Amino acid sequence: MTSFKRSIAVLVVLGLTAGRVLPQSQTDADLRKEIEELKAQMKSMQSDLDQIKAALREQSARANPVFDISGAPSKGDPNAKLVMIEFSDFECPFCREYFKTIYNQILDGYVKTGKIRYVFIDFPGEKIHPHALKAAEAARCANEQGKFWEMHDQLFSRQKDLGSTGIADAAQAAGLKQSDFDSCLASGRYNAAVQNVEQANLKAGMKGTPTFVFGAPDPANPSKVKMARALVGGQPYTAFQQVLDALVSQ
Repeated sequence: MTSFKRSIAVLVVLGLTAGRVLPQSQTDADLRKEIEELKAQMKSMQSDLDQIKAALREQSARANPVFDISGAPSKGDPNAKLVMIEFSDFECPFCREYFKTIYNQILDGYVKTGKIRYVFIDFPGEKIHPHALKAAEAARCANEQGKFWEMHDQLFSRQKDLGSTGIADAAQAAGLKQSDFDSCLASGRYNAAVQNVEQANLKAGMKGTPTFVFGAPDPANPSKVKMARALVGGQPYTAFQQVLDALVSQ
């Protein structure tokens, strides 16, 4: 019997029990047994209701996701009314193409003019990009030296070499203090943090890179951004313009 049908059955039994006169021949033991059976069914029904509520909450969260950008690297006015979040993978070829062709146009047209705040969040797909996780850790190590964006640019520029000398070369080109960077990367201290963010992205419904989320920060807590629009995958610059111009004008 399905959960819904069982629930209806319990309600019917309760109704019949409440409205009938028990025969004199029914013993106290029979009555107690029937009450225990009803309690068990009600407990099962409550469990079903709890599962339904949990499913509805999860569905609502996926339909109206709120993203936590606290601690994430960002560019632009921290008080901008619109936030653009890039969920990216340093080994993703589509992410590199966006970096090469569109990224600087977004910076020039919307970030440097104060219209938006631009945020980067890790989403390494290490199952198909085996060096993406380590590259994400390397960018966080660079962030310790205040050079996340320099490392970001160099990692994408050296994407094809990430499995060999790409990360080390990127660190040198970004102007990092090599000994501190090497120590940070070797420690693996950002490994769990990157993987935790990846799992949170998957739970929010993210499926691939690059994914771009556009939304307004919560006035009471600017680190929380509720999604208004999203773009997924390789998109022309005009697609970003249409979304950004529409949201900025609101």
